[in-house]
Amino acid sequence: MKKSILDLIGNTPLIQLDEHVYAKPEFLNPTGSIKDRMVKYMIEAAEKSGELKPGYTVVEATSGNTGISLSMIASLKGYKAKIFMPETMSIERRKIMEAYGAELVLTESMNEAVKRAEELGKNNGYFYLNQFRNKNNVLTHRYTTGQEILDSMDGIDAFVAGIGTGGTIMGVGQALRERFPDVKLIGILPKDEPNRIEGIGCYYGEILKEDFLDRIVRVSNSEAFSTARELARTKGLLVGPSSGANYFVAKTLKYERVVTVLPDSGSRYLSTGLFGSL
Repeated sequence: MKKSILDLIGNTPLIQLDEHVYAKPEFLNPTGSIKDRMVKYMIEAAEKSGELKPGYTVVEATSGNTGISLSMIASLKGYKAKIFMPETMSIERRKIMEAYGAELVLTESMNEAVKRAEELGKNNGYFYLNQFRNKNNVLTHRYTTGQEILDSMDGIDAFVAGIGTGGTIMGVGQALRERFPDVKLIGILPKDEPNRIEGIGCYYGEILKEDFLDRIVRVSNSEAFSTARELARTKGLLVGPSSGANYFVAKTLKYERVVTVLPDSGSRYLSTGLFGSL
C-alpha cells in the first residue's frame, strides 16, 4: 500500500518499441509527465534546506508540464502555487493547473514568464522553483531516471532526449556515462519557427552543457506530430509531440541499444490537432 500519490512518482518501466529502441513511458507518472520527478525532488530538497517553509507560495515559469506537476504537488503538501506560462500553450494545460488549484498567469513569451516568476520569487513568503537553473533538476534524473535505466539494461549505446531545461539529458547522461563512458548523448531541438513541439526548445538556462552532448538534432513540427500519431496507432501509446520527436530520432540511429523517454501524455494535446483536425 502507498501512503501518498507521491509514492507513485518514478520507477516507470522500460518498454521495447522496436528491435533496437527502448523507452521510459513517463506519462505513467501521476500527473502524466516526467516533470513529476523533478518537482517532487526539488520541493523536497528545498524543504530540507529550509528555503521552502510552511505557508509559502511556490512560483514557477513553465511551458506546461512543470506547472501541472507543481500544481498537484504543492496542493498536496499544503503550499499555494503561482504559475507563469506562455499563452500559446494548450488549453488542456491551463485547465489541469486550475483543477489542482494553482493560480495561472499567461504571458506573451517564455522569457517574460521566467522574468516575472524570478521577480516574484524574490519576495518574502515566495519560493521560486527555478527549473532552468536549479541543480536539483539534473540530480533528479541522475539519481532516479538514469539509475532506473541502468537497472534495466545490461548495456546502452545511445540516449536520446528533447531539450527543454536540459535536465533530463544532462542528468541521465551523467548516470549512464559513469558506467558506460562511450554512450552517445543526442539532444533534440525544434527545427521550425513557430515551434509547436511543446516542452522543448522554448527556453533553457545554465543547466545544459552542449559540449557534454555528442550531437543535437533538429526535428520539424510535422516529423514530431506524425511520429506521435504513429506511436498511438501502432504502439498503443498516446503521447505528446516531444515523445514523437524523441522516437523519430531514436529509430533512425544505427546503434544496437538506444534508450529514450516518452515525456508526457497525448491527452493534453487533444485541442491542438495533434491527432487529427478539429
